[in-house]
Amino acid sequence: MPPSIKQTVCEFRVIAGRARHDWAWTSTNTTVFNLAGTQIGDLSTSSQGWTLGGGAEWMFAPHWSVFAEYNFMGFGGSNIQDLVAGVNYKF
Repeated sequence: MPPSIKQTVCEFRVIAGRARHDWAWTSTNTTVFNLAGTQIGDLSTSSQGWTLGGGAEWMFAPHWSVFAEYNFMGFGGSNIQDLVAGVNYKF
């Protein structure tokens, strides 16, 4: 009988990190009404800026992973901070 080899993967884990730098933009439409409900004004603005972020993803089961990501967006005088977390199922 020839020799044989049997190999079984019991556990496989991946932790992925990511960092990025992108461009960002925002557009805002504001409509102003008086107490009678009549429109008295309309304002539309847009801004351009940048974003810098980072995150991690951990695959804890064969098709499942969890992730968290932080983004900082700068638009000149105003800044936005964003934290996103979630669960993924990969088909």
